Amino acid sequence: MKKDLYVARGEGRRFTFRADTITIQASGRDTVNGRSIMHWISGVDGVAPNHVHDRYEETFHVIDGELEFTLGEETILVRSGDFIRVPPGTRHGFRNKSGRPVPMIVTLSPGGFEEFFYEYRAETGGKALDGALDEARTRYGTVYEIPARGPEQIGVKIQPAGAQAPVIPASMRAE
Repeated sequence: MKKDLYVARGEGRRFTFRADTITIQASGRDTVNGRSIMHWISGVDGVAPNHVHDRYEETFHVIDGELEFTLGEETILVRSGDFIRVPPGTRHGFRNKSGRPVPMIVTLSPGGFEEFFYEYRAETGGKALDGALDEARTRYGTVYEIPARGPEQIGVKIQPAGAQAPVIPASMRAE
């Protein structure tokens, strides 16, 4: 069977992005830019700073655990089984304060922005955060809210090259 039609458990492009473990199961390239689908595990203290996509609709389906989620000007607690749809132009972000990894399914429509996470993955040593924010804005139409004091003020931790990926319990792995 063709690889782009069936993705078995544990397959896909798996990598670490900051505190999170992401497996791209279908990319925009696989679906003719129709959508991307990712198995995303938000690591302990993981954070997606508030941001706005000008052209992507994003969805989040929390599989297990809970996240503090900003949607527009509201912050809500999302739990296992909850679903969030974020239309283009809507401010959003999340923070994992649960003390344990939180797995979810994340989609983007159209696909394409998943490549940003892959390009800045920890396994490559990562690129400078300043460059990443500029690329997110110019190439992907996504603007992040980062305070002038620096990313550490909002819990963003850039893993240095060679850093060990977060430990994910076997029950939460995509394998």
